[in-house]
Amino acid sequence: MFQKNNEQNNKLKLTPELIWSKLGIYQEIILLGLILATYIISEFIYQLNPVKHYSIYEWHNRVFSIFNFQDVFSYLLKGILIGILVSFIIAALEILISKFKKEIWYKNLTRNNFLLPQTVTQKKMATIIVFSGSFIEEVIFRGLIFFAILPIWNSWIWAALIVSSIFAFFHSDAQGFLSSVWIFIISMVLSFLIFEYQTIVIVYSTHLTINLISIFVMPQLIEYFKNRMEN
Repeated sequence: MFQKNNEQNNKLKLTPELIWSKLGIYQEIILLGLILATYIISEFIYQLNPVKHYSIYEWHNRVFSIFNFQDVFSYLLKGILIGILVSFIIAALEILISKFKKEIWYKNLTRNNFLLPQTVTQKKMATIIVFSGSFIEEVIFRGLIFFAILPIWNSWIWAALIVSSIFAFFHSDAQGFLSSVWIFIISMVLSFLIFEYQTIVIVYSTHLTINLISIFVMPQLIEYFKNRMEN
């Protein structure tokens, strides 16, 4: 799997220099423009015929409702704790799967490490991109898309399944199948949180914590325990 991911990403020419650069910032700007364009176009359609397109008005209200900052510190703390818990549960499951398949656990846990930022400059860019990207992705996936399809069913689960499938698909080329499964599960957790708490604060802090741990914390922990076991 590790070799396959390397070969796949070599074909796609994904490198730390490409991901953690100004190009990544430009991508975030483009996504922000996409969000703004979506709102402007949908609002324009609504204004053309408010009665016929009243569902757009309801959709906008549902999305805007998650931008509330009551008990912000409480939700930030909850999100951080959930992010830490989810990150280490996934790492533990990776190790169990590796043991079951009789594979080397740290190779599986580090299968995507060749995409991590290497230089000081890349790490600075990664920090900026992670902080902004986590928020933008939550607005798009757990905001615009999730609340657009939520009213179709009586349960949030169906909307979460669709959103999570799309979310995992957009990460599949870069990170491989098993990583996409974890991303799908993480998205399900985030979808539950946005439905349960109705605030972007908790999903953003959860998403951000998971990303920061996967990029800056987990690789160091894996290297530490790997060296302890080998010595």
